[in-house]
Amino acid sequence: MIDIFSTAVVLLLIFSGIYFTFKSGFVQFRALFKKRAKKALKNGGTSPVSAMLTALGGSIGTANIAGVAAAIAIGGPGAVFWMWISGLLGMATKYAEVTTAMRFRITDETGKKQGGIMYCITKGLNKRLPAQLFSIFCILGAILGGGLVQSNTIAASAVTLHFGLPSLPFILSAATAVLCGVTVLQGAGRIFKAATFLVPIAGGLYAIASIAVLINGSGLIGEAFASIFKGAFGLDAAIGGGFYGMLNSMRTGMRKGTFSNEAGIGSAPIAHASVDSNDSEGQGYMGVIEVFIDTIVICTLTALVILVSGIAIPFGDTDVNGMQMAADAFSGTLGAGLAPIFLTVSIFLFAFTSIISWGLYGERAAQFLLGKRGILPYRYALLIATALGGIVPVAFAWEVGEILNLLMATLNIPVVLLLFKRE
Repeated sequence: MIDIFSTAVVLLLIFSGIYFTFKSGFVQFRALFKKRAKKALKNGGTSPVSAMLTALGGSIGTANIAGVAAAIAIGGPGAVFWMWISGLLGMATKYAEVTTAMRFRITDETGKKQGGIMYCITKGLNKRLPAQLFSIFCILGAILGGGLVQSNTIAASAVTLHFGLPSLPFILSAATAVLCGVTVLQGAGRIFKAATFLVPIAGGLYAIASIAVLINGSGLIGEAFASIFKGAFGLDAAIGGGFYGMLNSMRTGMRKGTFSNEAGIGSAPIAHASVDSNDSEGQGYMGVIEVFIDTIVICTLTALVILVSGIAIPFGDTDVNGMQMAADAFSGTLGAGLAPIFLTVSIFLFAFTSIISWGLYGERAAQFLLGKRGILPYRYALLIATALGGIVPVAFAWEVGEILNLLMATLNIPVVLLLFKRE
């Protein structure tokens, strides 16, 4: 049932992305070159770049590493091409939802800007119940998909990558909860600062290691790109050519890409709408850049590392261990000793920034739903879930977290379709 629901939402996101692409005047191609985007990067206060990096911290993570590796195994190299397409469409969707959130944001009693789909629904459509439902989904998504699942990912990646200390999962989840507490309990300002500092470090370290692998396998880069384009259109018989091969690559790539960049989910606009600037279009451009970095840059680096490394790819294996694939791919250049350590550090940084970024989303949703009295109980619930992440079986939480994201999207996209106006 969840597969049918998931496929339906992905189709909704694809078609809405096409609509927003035309409605926005192909903003994907305008944003990367506009002077306004460059100007937005230089603003102070809760700056557009801080909001963008916080939102990027919420979306970038294991999907960009293990998820991409699994997509190649399940859908072949062609899945990467369809991830690019989902990224291009997601840029327009992110622009639309960010600019819409900027239009309907409020100034709270402390003088801080707040926004998100909740305020779009109440101010733009004069409805309350859908906004409350979205807030509930967002809070639960932050606690389960953020705290519990991401903490478990940190612990599980360390175990998968051969760090065999029996008590390690508990130690890592407890340490993650403490570090998150230092950040989350001090509020949105500290979250923005932490994300602004950590996200470039995490992305930079991952990019440097990936480029090292690509330099080592530079002779195979052309062949890797050829396999991506051949597989995308069903021309690679080795992975199931023809129409079925193309359909499999398309379905896998679009689904993985869509949920990697979180365009259309409605989460990232909560961060973007917190900026001090009133430049809605400039902030929308930051949303475009966010998706570009997540899907076009990071996911592509992972894909190329997998394809040029020379590792055996278990095509068709739906239960493939994507993290182990990534470790094997990096080991050829970094060595069997360093590669697991590097990936563990990368996963920790990506997962930690995801927890605190989603921590912000959930906090803003809790404040919308319950007022200031809802903030502290929410923060403690998030930290408890994070502490339990390494010792609680989370297969169910992963599924529930995905369902919550899908439910957020089903509320978010129709509202943005109704309210979006080109700036």
